[in-house]
Amino acid sequence: MARRPTPAECSEYATDDAKWQAVIEKDPSADGKFYFSIKTTGVFCLPSCPARPPLRKNVAFHNTPADAEQAGFRACKRCWPKGPKLTAPTRQR
Repeated sequence: MARRPTPAECSEYATDDAKWQAVIEKDPSADGKFYFSIKTTGVFCLPSCPARPPLRKNVAFHNTPADAEQAGFRACKRCWPKGPKLTAPTRQR
């Protein structure tokens, strides 16, 4: 179960406008403080997702990945908002 951010952690992103600005700027410091979903694709992402930014009218914000999934969205396969980045260690022979 994902941990909900504390009010102090969310204060910087208390409004949808502040969250949207973080998405547009692909702000990595906002990762884990909120998630955003895109209605047209059915996915949810981290604010720093490298994918092309969606249109604002198609975006909704969520506090946790579970909230986004309950709303009917699946995790993005580019930014993996539900888990660690997929960086496989190189194998030495």
